Amino acid sequence: MDLDKWSNAIARRRLGAAVVLLASLGLAVAWVATAQPLAVAWGATAQPLAGAWVATAKPVAGAWVATAQPLVPLPAVEAAEAARAARAERSAPAAQTADALKVMSFNIRYGTARDGDNAWPLRRGAVIEVIEAFGAEVLGLQEALHFQIEELVAAMPRYERIGVGRDDGIEAGEYAAILIDRSRLEVLAQGTFWFSDTPGVPGSASWGNDIPRICTWARLRDRASGHAFHVYNVHWDHISQPSRERSAELLMRTIARQALGGEDPSASDQPEPVIVTGDFNAGETNPAFRRLLGERSEAREVVEAPERALLDTFRLLYPAAGDVGTFNGFEGVITGEKIDAILVSEEWEVVAAEIVRAAPEGRYPSDHFPVTATLQFR
Repeated sequence: MDLDKWSNAIARRRLGAAVVLLASLGLAVAWVATAQPLAVAWGATAQPLAGAWVATAKPVAGAWVATAQPLVPLPAVEAAEAARAARAERSAPAAQTADALKVMSFNIRYGTARDGDNAWPLRRGAVIEVIEAFGAEVLGLQEALHFQIEELVAAMPRYERIGVGRDDGIEAGEYAAILIDRSRLEVLAQGTFWFSDTPGVPGSASWGNDIPRICTWARLRDRASGHAFHVYNVHWDHISQPSRERSAELLMRTIARQALGGEDPSASDQPEPVIVTGDFNAGETNPAFRRLLGERSEAREVVEAPERALLDTFRLLYPAAGDVGTFNGFEGVITGEKIDAILVSEEWEVVAAEIVRAAPEGRYPSDHFPVTATLQFR
């Protein structure tokens, strides 16, 4: 072989080796780009094939070939994945079981108000849509007139109505009605009392409130679990602070007296769980509202029965939340005070709570935002 031919042969071999090297390195890069995601995906659904694999190039008989080797996870990648998993765990909602109970409190604004574009016939559909979207099984309504309740029950026939009109104890005036899902709950007892010196007298008003203020209550049994519990739905006065404070006292005394099942001989000798829904017309720092949470502005001996402090379901989950206003004036305002609430006794576990600011088709269903809580028996 002459020198020129030998040189050309050497050049061709070097060029071939270079091509093989470049191809091998390209394969390695492609494999590296795909091997780790594939391993992660495989690891999530099946047993990984010897962990993740990485492609490398190594010389074999003067050429270069791509080989697969186990991929050692990078510490930074492991740390990032651990942090992501921790964030997902913290943000995941608490698990709900079949016995979770959905509760809503909703001031629906009385239906004869001259509200123009926000008149009841124009927003009735939005009220129903918001209730249905949550799927409330216990629904405390405030400012509801008889015809409004009739329309709601006609549209959602699973509900059974509890309550009377505040003016005459029958149908006249606003209700503090409780609607319950009859397929889930059974009514054991029910009643209404007036926030006054004569709580059993329909239409009575005392303590500075010029209009009657009421509480409707019910003792219910959960058909799913067999548990009995009490629900109280209130609407306090919007002007008189003495009335609100006296109303808090009467409510707490009534809860304490009825906590053992009232006059029902089949009731447990242990206090039964309690739920209070309402428009309190009082912010979270108001002494009347704080009274329900166990704080007293003055020492008073409770003669009839020991009282139990209630817990604000929303604040249990969101103790530092701001912009929690619940009166929106049909304008979506959120910067006011939280005057609507769902309170519970310690027998309940609070799974979820929310101030519902939905506006179906751009229309707020009421001048109050409804509030919700999802509860479980402990």
